Amino acid sequence: SKLTVKDSKGGGKITYPVGKFSSSSSLFSISEKSTLVIKSGTFILTAAEEGNHGHIVDCYGESTVDINGGVFRNETGYESRMGNSCIWIDSGTLTVDNAKLYSSSNCIYIRATAPTSVAVNNCSFKHGSNAITIDNGTLKIGNSIFTATKDNARAINISDSNKVGYISVCLALGNNAYVDGELY
Repeated sequence: SKLTVKDSKGGGKITYPVGKFSSSSSLFSISEKSTLVIKSGTFILTAAEEGNHGHIVDCYGESTVDINGGVFRNETGYESRMGNSCIWIDSGTLTVDNAKLYSSSNCIYIRATAPTSVAVNNCSFKHGSNAITIDNGTLKIGNSIFTATKDNARAINISDSNKVGYISVCLALGNNAYVDGELY
């Protein structure tokens, strides 16, 4: 399947209350070699109750997510390594360009149980935990700004440098922002 989302008039917003339908869920969930293209819009994940959590986008089964614009806000307040993020990818290809991402936890979590490629350009991140956590795969980052909202938050957290390839040109701001374990 292929889904394209575009805010054609401007000012459009989709708010998804996690907990209304399930205590853990996602606004967009794609799998089995599907494609999701987001061209614009504002996407907000909220929590109906404390402890409800999820992702705005989750990607499985060697699918493709192509984001070229938009605002992604995970406002659930739930902090978890894998259980809460703007974008969660298990396998496939993720391209994020010209987007703004906010989360009290991870903005992008790259679990990567299968070959995964992630490219991030011209983005701004506001994060309470890690802006980007990668367990496995290839991560390319260019011209992006990371702003930590809490102490000891990492802009880029690489779980195992032996499993990750990356190129990074970015600016980290905020309270003790870290890139690959080094304080900036």
